[in-house]
Amino acid sequence: MSLIQIFDQTSPLVSGYSMRSRYITESLHKLGVPLTVFSSPIFSYKNNTESINGVNYVRSVMPGWNVIRKFPVLKEKCVVENIKATIDKNWRSDFKAISAHSSVLNGLAGVDLAKKHGVPLIYEIRALWEDAAVDQGKTKEGSLRYNLTRQIETDVIKKADHITVICEGLKKDIMGRGIPENKITIISNGVDVSGFTPQAADQELIKKYGLAGHKVFGFIGTFFEFEGLELLIKAAKDVLFARKDVKFIFVGGGLQEQKLKDMVQELGLADQIIFSGRVKHDDVQKFYSVIDVLVYPRISKRITELVTPLKPLEAMALEKIVIGSDVGGIKELVKDGYNGILFKAGDDKDLTDKCLYALNHFSEMQKIAKQGREYVIRERNWFDICKTYLGIFKELGIKS
Repeated sequence: MSLIQIFDQTSPLVSGYSMRSRYITESLHKLGVPLTVFSSPIFSYKNNTESINGVNYVRSVMPGWNVIRKFPVLKEKCVVENIKATIDKNWRSDFKAISAHSSVLNGLAGVDLAKKHGVPLIYEIRALWEDAAVDQGKTKEGSLRYNLTRQIETDVIKKADHITVICEGLKKDIMGRGIPENKITIISNGVDVSGFTPQAADQELIKKYGLAGHKVFGFIGTFFEFEGLELLIKAAKDVLFARKDVKFIFVGGGLQEQKLKDMVQELGLADQIIFSGRVKHDDVQKFYSVIDVLVYPRISKRITELVTPLKPLEAMALEKIVIGSDVGGIKELVKDGYNGILFKAGDDKDLTDKCLYALNHFSEMQKIAKQGREYVIRERNWFDICKTYLGIFKELGIKS
């Protein structure tokens, strides 16, 4: 058999979503599962088809997308139809199952394709579509659009043959929609522990950003509002007032990038708080290598209480000190005082205190960092996590 994977974002794009997609794909490939990856036309790629690490990728491409994307409802319908048409065009007799991953547009395409070709559909929820729309400012919780989007997601969930989710919070939400527990499997976030190992600090970056002699706090990821990066800048101001041997670095970009840069300029901290911009995937670990403490200051919202992030696990695998807010998604990963430190979500003063604690108890924090890597190796290794799929395939009667 061969498995179809439908993703929004894949390599070479760099994001938490694309990294999860990559890890799942490469782990299944190593487990001997033949698969072909299809990606949504929402994200443009240079090649319509390509092979990455032995796996074939087929890109859905939509002519006129820059115009179509301006029209709500029409654009969503076009995306679904485009994905379906691309997969139908490339359909092979050995395709025996479809695994569609958030967003729900991929799920909608998967439902129709599975029915047409008589194969089972596995639908993975990484975040609920309606909650993502709230965070992006496109709607409000409880609005007509919110409820309609929620209903569409629920319909896909009910029609899928099996549901996978990334954490306990999402599992509980799906069960609350009347889905039996035995139809839901957690495929948690993880790390390729062989690829993420502790390493010496990159000297070129240290020189470029003037990091020598400093303890470095950092954030690596996409600058979404729910990440709480404004809170981190507020805390950074007080940390920098207390300690002159500290710098902060923000690696990545996103909707909040200019707002955060303006905030830093207004505080007069441009020399101490650095923005690297987006970086190539191959360079991400170089930035990890020069950061001593990774901070994940997510604010409390429905999406952050339900969904676990991937980046803290990468930081733990690299034996970095991790500080995170006590929202539900992070508490699933970080055990306070064992593999990281938690602070009260939304409280910049508590975040300041925890940052200063890490600085003042740096030797003690190295033990916690080592325990973080041990935790990831033991419980969050991608290869082991993805073995769970084999049980789902067997349950659905999909023979490899």
